[in-house]
Amino acid sequence: MRFVKMLGLQRFVLNICVLGMISPLFGQQFLWSTELESDVPHIPLEKVTEEVLKYYDHYEFYYDGAGYSKDKFLETILNYGDKSEGWKQFTDRIQAIKKVTVFAIRDNLGRGSVILVAAISEKNVNMVVFSNYYENDPILTVPFEREKFSNWFGSLLE
Repeated sequence: MRFVKMLGLQRFVLNICVLGMISPLFGQQFLWSTELESDVPHIPLEKVTEEVLKYYDHYEFYYDGAGYSKDKFLETILNYGDKSEGWKQFTDRIQAIKKVTVFAIRDNLGRGSVILVAAISEKNVNMVVFSNYYENDPILTVPFEREKFSNWFGSLLE
């Protein structure tokens, strides 16, 4: 979770993932999911990149949190979690995902909103965070890089 440490968002990402996965009743706003059985708005996987490009167009920066194996991701979050039932439910739910599942959550860190988009597959966890707040090593969301971002993000859904 190198990118999260650099951002100072490590606890945020862990909390938002856990709370988003186990209970949408906290401060985070669960925007959508590709899961049909979810209580949040459904977006088909084919439309995810289109929806994510709206965040790309709105926010000034994004942070690349892609490239984790599911096992390494779970190992990392277990180092920061506790042994509560909530953490167990979260890790069990992540482990149970076999086909690509994507969700988006919005939260406010007191400096403006951020959007976390997570794509979880049978073996991988990929995350992108959008924000207007400058932290370490942001990637600018500029119009001339939009297609390149779209292609890259689409590759995370394969």
